[in-house]
Amino acid sequence: MSSHKLHQLKQSRSVLVSQQVSLSVSGQENSAAFKKLEDELRNVESDINLLEKLENMMTADERARLPKQISDAATSAVRTALPSALSSALPQQMSSDEKRHRANAAMRSYLLHGANPSLPEQRDVLTTSGTGFAVPQEFNDVLNQATKYFAPLLNYVQVKKDNTGRPTKAMFVDDTANGLTIVTEGSVTPVEGPDPVFASKIVTPDLFNGGLIRVANELIQDSNWDFGSVIETLAASRYYRGLQSLLTLGQDSSGNNSPNNVGLLNVATVGQTSSSATAISYADLSATYSSLDPSYLPTAYWQFNSATRLALLDVLDTTGRPVLVPAPNADSLDMLLSRPVLINQSLPNVAASTTPVLFGSLHSGYFAKIDQSPIIIRIKEAFIEFNETAFQIVCRVGSTGLVPNAIKSLKMA
Repeated sequence: MSSHKLHQLKQSRSVLVSQQVSLSVSGQENSAAFKKLEDELRNVESDINLLEKLENMMTADERARLPKQISDAATSAVRTALPSALSSALPQQMSSDEKRHRANAAMRSYLLHGANPSLPEQRDVLTTSGTGFAVPQEFNDVLNQATKYFAPLLNYVQVKKDNTGRPTKAMFVDDTANGLTIVTEGSVTPVEGPDPVFASKIVTPDLFNGGLIRVANELIQDSNWDFGSVIETLAASRYYRGLQSLLTLGQDSSGNNSPNNVGLLNVATVGQTSSSATAISYADLSATYSSLDPSYLPTAYWQFNSATRLALLDVLDTTGRPVLVPAPNADSLDMLLSRPVLINQSLPNVAASTTPVLFGSLHSGYFAKIDQSPIIIRIKEAFIEFNETAFQIVCRVGSTGLVPNAIKSLKMA
């Protein structure tokens, strides 16, 4: 087989992947055309692997004597004639690594705007001069990424996912003031009871984006890493960090107020004001706990940031025991007065007049409307003169408080 044939097959693979991505973007993953492309791509991948294995087994002279074109029938015959050991090594069905390779190839093709790229540029990876050119450069194949914790608030507040920006009505009823009234025997006067109080709030999502991520097209083509996964990870992190700020403070990541996101901090009612402006005591925590109606306790969570958590590790109850019990393993939460703790880095530190601690039922007290899934937009034309492609995550989020007094706060003096 020739390098020419192998090159043709690889070009065919790129075209098929590009066509698959186009169908996927238009929501046709389950169509007959998509499945046909999948079958064709599987056959092409199999032929590429076969030709590469055969080429590796042959000498340069043997490769030169082979014809430049090999028909499908000839390829099948070569496969049949292979020794059993080599035949068993050929891919009869795709392994998980091969499936991952195809997924990466599809994402990489998408990042390149569906183009059929030529062979990647061969880069000189040497960084030294003089006699150093003879020393090969080692390369760490792990892309290290700085991280920043964000609270998984969507797991606890009420969430409605919808891909439209239509306003959504969230309703609740308050009948807590009503109960039973005694009826005197023989009384002809009906007992007039107050009606339950119904209320609703309209949630209209605001539009947000995660800012531009500009990437050189050469980097997408030549990078040692799967750059599609890198873009997806960075965009998702921006999304969830931004959601934490919106749902907690009612502000975007730059500190701008969001008209249609109230924020947990603004919904919570004060359950206790601390006795000190600079420290939280056991009495402050127990009073905050007691201010919440017991009906909300089964779904109640504490919230504070990591700095407040550090301060609470030194707080003891009246018997000298720590009130904050650290999680016994990585999959569980800290416990405070028998209720779990969520670390929320958007909440302020302990200081005069701040509200560093929240306690209550997020499911009863807060409602959020978000996109079914955020969108990563590819922007190619705007930066074509720099040979760059930009990516931007776009989403719509709206949120509001629900049942009053379902979330309490500890406010510093």
